[in-house]
Amino acid sequence: MAFFLFIFVSAFLITVICISSLPGALEVSASKAAKVGSDELFDKVLDLRTWADWLPWLILEPDCPLESSENPSAIERNYCWDGKLVGAGTLTHKQIDRPTYIEETLSLTRPLKSESKVIFDFREVKDGTLICWTMLVAYPAYLDP
Repeated sequence: MAFFLFIFVSAFLITVICISSLPGALEVSASKAAKVGSDELFDKVLDLRTWADWLPWLILEPDCPLESSENPSAIERNYCWDGKLVGAGTLTHKQIDRPTYIEETLSLTRPLKSESKVIFDFREVKDGTLICWTMLVAYPAYLDP
């Protein structure tokens, strides 16, 4: 009897631990209309060398070391940073559908390790382009509120 109770309790605890470690997900989105053609805006976002010109977090650390791979507008090319205030990470192009869609992987290595999917969606609208930015963040289910 004690053996079966031990097996039952062990199986229950293992199930609870496995379920609590399953990832949850968070989606954050923002949109902005720009009075610029979609091709021009798409090219600016696609070229990782231009990111230092418009990334808001670099205000915290303007001298943060930045590096982009050769041909930074191609799939599997990346942009890396390693700063004291902004941490360290890599942004890598995963899918490019010109001129409407860019998908990237954001890998943070410091101060916290995480991996997220970043999507830029471009749509022609009257007088310009609507750019939609989405970030999909995975995290352990036990952090789910």
